[in-house]
This record gives sequence, C-alpha cells and structure tokens, in this order.
Amino acid sequence: MAAPHTTVRYVRVGGADAGNDCASAATPCATVQRAIDVAVSGDELHVAGGTYTGVQARETLTQHLYISQSVTIRGGYPADFSGPPDAALYPTTLDAAGLGRVVVVAPGNHATLDGLQLVNGEAGSQNGGGLFVSQASITLDDITFSSNRAEFGGGLYFVQGQLTIENCHFSQNTARLGGGAARLYGGTAVLSHNTFANNTAGLHGGALHVTTGQTTLQHNRLTGNTVTGGSQGWGGGLHLSNGQATLVGNLFSSNQAHTGGGLRLFQSQATLDANLFSDNQAAIGGGLSLENDSTAVFTNNVLLDNTAVTAAALNLVNTQVTLQHTTFAGNENGLVVNGGQAELVNTIIASQTTGIVNSAGLVTVTATLWDGVAQPVVGTVTQSGGLTGTAAFANDGYHLMAVSGAIDNGVNVGVMADVDGLPRPIGSSFDLGAVEWRDLAARKTVQPALAAPGDLVTYTIVLDGPATPGMMVWLTDTLPAEVTFSGPLTYTAGSGGHSSGVITWTGAISTDTAVTLTWPVQLHEDLLPGTQVANTAVIASSNGIVPSTTAVVTVPAKVYLPLVVRP
Repeated sequence: MAAPHTTVRYVRVGGADAGNDCASAATPCATVQRAIDVAVSGDELHVAGGTYTGVQARETLTQHLYISQSVTIRGGYPADFSGPPDAALYPTTLDAAGLGRVVVVAPGNHATLDGLQLVNGEAGSQNGGGLFVSQASITLDDITFSSNRAEFGGGLYFVQGQLTIENCHFSQNTARLGGGAARLYGGTAVLSHNTFANNTAGLHGGALHVTTGQTTLQHNRLTGNTVTGGSQGWGGGLHLSNGQATLVGNLFSSNQAHTGGGLRLFQSQATLDANLFSDNQAAIGGGLSLENDSTAVFTNNVLLDNTAVTAAALNLVNTQVTLQHTTFAGNENGLVVNGGQAELVNTIIASQTTGIVNSAGLVTVTATLWDGVAQPVVGTVTQSGGLTGTAAFANDGYHLMAVSGAIDNGVNVGVMADVDGLPRPIGSSFDLGAVEWRDLAARKTVQPALAAPGDLVTYTIVLDGPATPGMMVWLTDTLPAEVTFSGPLTYTAGSGGHSSGVITWTGAISTDTAVTLTWPVQLHEDLLPGTQVANTAVIASSNGIVPSTTAVVTVPAKVYLPLVVRP
C-alpha cells in the first residue's frame, strides 16, 4: 500500500489567506491557522521567519492556533522558502500577546511542532498557557516556550497521550499552582536534551509537575526554577507524584522550594542514574525529598553544595531507597532518614557537618569514604568497609584526582559505568562515589604500518578518557630521523604546530569527547629493507606524564627465492 501523499503548505508574514490553499511557495498564506484549516491529516506546514499574532475562539477555547488534524508545523524558513529551515537565523514566533493560549491540539490528533517560539500565552484560571494538549500525541523539537502563564502548566499542559520533547527551551513561564514550565498528567512522556530555566510555580514543580503516567527525563537542564508557596511549595525543579519515572544524566541546579529544592518524589517509583544535583535550596531536602511510600534506586548520582534549613541534601520519609556509587559533597548535611529503609554502597561523604542522620528507619552503609565530616553518623547506622581519607576532588567538586582515597576501595555491585558513562572498574577494584578515576589515555598509530622508502605514512594520536573534565594536556612529538614532516598537522581541538621536526600541541580534554591529531610524514628514500621506524609522543597532564603507545613503521625486507637449476 502506497504511503499517503503529503502536501506542503506555506505561510509567510505578508502572504494572503483569501481563497488560498497555501500549497505554493510563491503565493503563501498569511496565517498559520489558515494553513491548518485547509490542510488534511498528514500535511506539513512550512512557516517563514517572522512574528505571527492574533487569537480566535474555537470549541469554547481562545488561542492563536487550534490544531484540528494531524499535521507537522515547521518554522525557521527564509521568506522565499529557498533553503532549509534555520530557527536561529529565521526565528518564527507565535505570539498570543496575553489574549489567550498560543496553541491548542484537539483530542485524537498527532501534531509535530519544530523550530517555533511560543510566547505570551495566557490561560487565566485554566491550564496550558503556551500549549494545551489533551488526549492527543505531540512531538516537540527545538521549541521555545517563554513568558506564558496558566493555572497549571505555564508553558505546557499535557494530559493522557504520548509526548516527546527534544531540544526545547522553557524560560520565564509561570503557573499559579503547578508546573511553571510544564504540567504532565498521565500518559507516556519522554523529555531529552531540554532546558528549563527560571520558571515559577506557586505550589508544585517550579519547572515540571508530573502526576501518574510514565516519564523519562534524560540529559535535561533544570536551573533557577522556583516554587514560591510556603510550606506546600514542593519540588523546585521537579515534583513527581503517583507516577513512575526514569531520570538519566540530568542537571538540577539552583532550584528552590520549601521541600525538595531540586526534586520531590511523592508516592512514586523512580530510577535515577548519573544525575547532578547542585546548589539547590529548600527548608527540607535541599537536593531531593523522597516521601510517603516512594521507592527509588540511585546509581552514580552527585549531590553537591545543596542547602537545607532543617534537613539534609537528601531527605527520606517512609521510603525504600538504594544508593549505589553516590557522592555527597559540600551539602552541610548529607542524608536524613525518617522511616523506611536506605541502603548505601560505595559512597563518598565529604565536607559536611553531618553525614547520615537516622531518626526512624533502617540504614545500612557499605564501603564509604568519610572526608571532613564533623559528625558522620547520628542514630543507628549499620556500617561496614568504611574508611577516613581524602576525597581529593577536582575543581568541579566531584571528579576524582589521582591521590583520592576513593580509588579502588569499592565493592562490586554490578555497576559497570560511572557518571560520565565511562567503564568501571579501572585498576584493581571499583572506586567509591559517582566517578571512576582514570588517567588520560593516549593512543598513537600509523598507517600504513608497512611502507616502502619514499612512501607517505600518517600518524594519528587520540587523547581521551580523563575523569577530570577540562584536564589540560601538553604534547611534544619529536619525529624520528628517518622521516620528514609532510603536513598538514590537523587536530579537532586545542592548538598546535610543527617546527624543525617537532610536533607540539596543547589543549583541554573533556570526559566525553576525544581529541584527535593527525599528520603525514615521508619515509626517507635511503632506508634499508627491514628498517623499523618507531615514534612515541611525550604527553603530560596535570597528573604527570601520560603513557603513550609507540607507532612503528616497517620497511619490508626483500626476499630472494633460491635459484633451482633443472636438467
């Protein structure tokens, strides 16, 4: 069966709506709503850069756009539609000017929005100032939600359906009650690589308020979000209640609430892997508060410099929690347990007034490094394999340096990667905390490895894998006497050069991006058969000299077959 034909509809500020089916780039429509109205399910709308205003009432709702069928709307096109979309170069803004919502998706449809800015939506005492989606599915990519207001879900309100949000930006949105940036209720939601910054809610979820359903958050940044409402102000970054969530690689930073500065979990189940909670503030649970029959598994998470007035960075109330390879640092107080059960394995607790306070629960701790903790334990805590030493963090406050007492002092709990996704273990055993320490890896190769005199060969050096982000590296490579630099020298980061047979390079190496250097050389014409040309670079970092592999080119020896004389 052939796929249905998709018609592209075109919209540009200054176009014409009357009698126009919007199907020609030469004669586009003036409003996006006109293009939606003449479209059929499966059509795609291309919207040129510009600001689109105006609202209309449909189905008792007032909004800038009412999406009544399954369509794709892409912004960021040049005015003549001559090139591909570029939302940064040709910003496409849908502006409700405070007169209604920006976009509403009717039930039963699937919409895709890409490269648009949804601004100044106003839902009054209703929900979803920027975007309202109920019993529908929607995919959002590179959408900006800014200065939208509502009762719930200042930027976005979503209930029952399927939701995908990627590469989107939520800022300065406000909800009087819950979900300053977004309120998600039921359904299935996947949020990845989004930014939630400086959004505000009155009661729950300064950035996100999620209830029921299944939610996945991966590699999002939730920063500077606030819940303003007194003792019922919950979850500065995220408030999750009665739901299931998986959180991987997210940053919760500088969020504020009364309870759960970064995150509050209430009667929910969650898996948290490789998240960073830093500089969040609350009266209770500066980083996180997990409460009322919640269950959670923590792996490779970092709680750094969170502030709580009356409780710790992590507050547990009647919960069941397992924490594996967790780093607590600079939080004043680490963990408070009020009922339930907490099991900590391979933990670093450093630079805090208190480490663990057990008021009314069951707490077991295995393999812990204590560094600069005035009162490690208050209450009954069952401990084994603990040690006192120096955490020796890098400048970011949680990556390890070579002298750390956490190195090789953990136990195997089946966690085979660290917070950066790099493999564990390195060395004789597992490291404590979220990071597995490793030195920089330097691998040098040459192609081809067999070459004749006069041939060109290419050296490649790959530098990667340091556990310390931004590690400075200095490389010097004195070329062998048997070769002549041919050039050019190329490198993917940093700065380098060649002079008189010496390659030099310097730069910072991140934990997740390798740096590659390449340069060709020519073998001398007079090299004898069987000659091996060996070359090893000298590489230094802040941890000292880094071993590098040796690259060897071999000039094949000539083989003489025996002369056989036959009668």
